[in-house]
Formats: sequence, C-alpha cells, structure tokens
Amino acid sequence: MGGTRTAAKMIMRWTDTCDRTARNWLCGTVGPSGYHLIRLARRSDAVLSVILGLSGRGDLALVTDIHAVEVALAKASDTIELLKRQHRHKAGCS
Repeated sequence: MGGTRTAAKMIMRWTDTCDRTARNWLCGTVGPSGYHLIRLARRSDAVLSVILGLSGRGDLALVTDIHAVEVALAKASDTIELLKRQHRHKAGCS
C-alpha cells in the first residue's frame, strides 16, 4: 500500500472512515469492526487471504490466486497474439 499516509488514505476511501481510525488500524491500536473488515477484504486480496487463512479456509485463498493467474495468462496470451499479428502485418508491408 505504500507509506502509512498513503495506506491510511486508501483505507479511508475503502471503508468510509476518518484518518484517525485508519491510522489506529495500521498501528494496531485497535482493529476494524466486522463490517469494516469485510469492506477491507472486498478491496484487498491480502486482507481476504489473511481472513481465509485464520478461519481455516486457506484453500479458498488458493482458488482466488489461481483465478488471478488465469486472468493474467489470458491477458498475456491476447497480447502475444496481437504482437504476432502486428509483426506479420509489418513483415507483409516491407
């Protein structure tokens, strides 16, 4: 998330809380309520992964990781195909 100030601002946007609350969460002075924890997990894969791990459901975190890899591979494959087409087009125009 970057520095504490950047992280606090991001948490404030994600959870609609004030700066002091976000900083207290980051410092570990207090923790978020269940409602705010869910809002954080909705936006942060890291938070979601910790929640799933602590609840004994780390296997579900793996599923989200696998899905992210599948999406990244699909995007990479599309990019490779686009580059191949561009290369063939340039080679044909020469």
